[in-house]
Amino acid sequence: MRNHFELLIQCAGIILNLSIYCRMASLEVQGDAAFERFPGDHGAEGELSGHLLLMVSSAGRAEDHFRVVATGRAPVVHTFSLEELGDFGSLAGFELTIQQAPGELSFKTNTVVTKWENLADLVAASRIQASTEDLDDAEDQFRAAWAAAAASDAPPAAALRWALQANEAYGFKLVLEALPASARALRSDARTAADACRTIELASWVAVSPMDDRGPSKGPRPLLFSHDPAGAASSLSSHPDRILKGKNLINRSANTKI
Repeated sequence: MRNHFELLIQCAGIILNLSIYCRMASLEVQGDAAFERFPGDHGAEGELSGHLLLMVSSAGRAEDHFRVVATGRAPVVHTFSLEELGDFGSLAGFELTIQQAPGELSFKTNTVVTKWENLADLVAASRIQASTEDLDDAEDQFRAAWAAAAASDAPPAAALRWALQANEAYGFKLVLEALPASARALRSDARTAADACRTIELASWVAVSPMDDRGPSKGPRPLLFSHDPAGAASSLSSHPDRILKGKNLINRSANTKI
């Protein structure tokens, strides 16, 4: 198991880098309406990419609102077994394949993970395909085996979610996470609902992004948004260190422990 709450740890360093970036580049600050709409109709274009969206005030100060967004033309695909999550008895004989379009993932504001979803529900919705050594399409068999196991004294439970992690080498990576528990139980527990929850990493893919390698740390370069984009751009161009005044975001990031 690994802790995947890397993005907020990186935010403090990203903001420090931004103060240097503001001195060296022509700033683009978009309007706050674009913050919610991004990437618009372009979510299924290009290679797998990650994006960090950061709201700033008209004075150029980092606010407590950020989003992460994944985009890309090609779906990511991974095949796994329930044996990777624990002892699932006869269910471990099935191979499960998930295929996900990056642009269809939904990350809520101020989080770097999607919601937990039950594995059995994903199979029922044909979002995960089941197979065996003898059958390429074994979804009916998997559902029957799961239903039988669910009626036993030790019913099975497994849930999946996605995370978009910051990485100083290439920007982001998209991660498929899992835990052997129901989505309802995981969502209702503040510890497992949190971004910082320790999970089982089933697979990961590099999601490239514009990088900033100047300053005291490295990481993805955020896209800036504001309710007053012209004012924010002007303020940051004249006083780039003002972005460091977003103390709540910085402190929350810096004080998070792995």
